[in-house]
Amino acid sequence: MRSLKISVCRVALVLVLITCMSSGAAAWWEKGHRIATACAVEGLPEEVPAFFREQGEVLKYLSGEADRWKQYGPTLRAAERPNHYMDLEMLNEDVGKIVFPSDRYKALKGYFEKGEKIPGLLFYQIVEYYERLRGSFQAYRVHPENTGIRHAIISYAGILAHYAEDLSQPLHLTIHYDGRVNERGEVVSNKGIHKRFEGPMVEQYVEVADCRKFMRAPMVFKDVAEAVKKAMVTSHSFVDEVYRQDDAGKFETPDRASKELVRARLAFGAQFLSDLWYTAWVRSAEEVE
Repeated sequence: MRSLKISVCRVALVLVLITCMSSGAAAWWEKGHRIATACAVEGLPEEVPAFFREQGEVLKYLSGEADRWKQYGPTLRAAERPNHYMDLEMLNEDVGKIVFPSDRYKALKGYFEKGEKIPGLLFYQIVEYYERLRGSFQAYRVHPENTGIRHAIISYAGILAHYAEDLSQPLHLTIHYDGRVNERGEVVSNKGIHKRFEGPMVEQYVEVADCRKFMRAPMVFKDVAEAVKKAMVTSHSFVDEVYRQDDAGKFETPDRASKELVRARLAFGAQFLSDLWYTAWVRSAEEVE
C-alpha cells in the first residue's frame, strides 16, 4: 500500500510539473521555443562549424531549459524569474532613451540604492550568455577537437536561445505584462492576456513553416549590447498592438492578422537568435575586448 501511495504521489508530481511548464508564465511555451530555435538553426550559413549546425535537436531541447529551472526548487525559481523579462517603462518612460549600466551588478546596486523594484534582468542574461558563447567559440578555434569545448558551445547556445526568444514576446518587456495596470500597479483590464497571446495561439496556429517565411540570412552585430537594446525597443513597440488584438477578442477567436502577429513576433526571436549565434562565431576570431 505504501509503494502504491508513493507511485500516486510521483504521478501527481509529474502532472503538476507538466502543468507548470505549460502555463502562461513561460514565454512561447515549449513548442514556441522549439519552433524559433529550429528556424534559427536552419538559417545558419555553412561557415558556422558543422558540429553546431548538426545539433538542432539538442538546441531545441535546451531552448526550453530555462523555464524548467523554475520548477527545480524555490531558490532557483526566485533567482531565475527576473532573467526572463525587463519592464522598460520602469527604466525610462521613453524606452528609446534607456541607458543600461554596463553589468547586472551595477544595475542592481542602482536599484537597491534608490529603493526601486528590480525591473528585470533580461538584457544582462542575453549579453552574458552571448559572451559565454563567443568565448567558447574562440576556444574551439584553438582546440577544435576538444569535445568539452563543443559541449559547452551547444549548452550556452541553447540557453541563449531561450532568453533571445523571450525578448521577442512584447509582454516580457512591459509593466503591462498580464493586463493593463494603473499607477499603483493594479490590473484594470485585459487580465490573462499573457497566456492568451503566447500559449494557445502558438500551440494551435504556429509551425516552423509559418515562421520560416519571415527569416533572412543572419547578420553580424557590431555592438551586441546595443543590438539587444534595439531589439527590446522594437519588440516593446508591439505592446499596444497585442492589446488591440486582445480587445477585439482575436486571441480567443483568431483571424489572419492575430495569427500573423504571433508568428511574426516568434520569428523575430528566431532571427535575433540566429544573428547572435552568427555574431558569436564570426567575432570569436577577434581579440576579446
